[in-house]
Amino acid sequence: DAFQPLDEFLNRMGGMIDSIMAQPTQHGIESVRIPGEVEQRLAEERRAAGMIPLHPAIVEGYHRAAEELGVACDLVETPIG
Repeated sequence: DAFQPLDEFLNRMGGMIDSIMAQPTQHGIESVRIPGEVEQRLAEERRAAGMIPLHPAIVEGYHRAAEELGVACDLVETPIG
């Protein structure tokens, strides 16, 4: 809001993104992507599936703690991507 109203900024950014996405691709490339697009889509898919992405080190820590406490831990590590 310091430089322009938020709705105007979002409108301009939307136009820029639309323009970028409309560009032709190189042979063998299926689509143009913008930074963060793949990650956003993956996050939406995971949320829709009821998943919460955790770093593998966090999952490992939960498993160690559960083992020390003698309780079950059903967290599973899934590949990112």
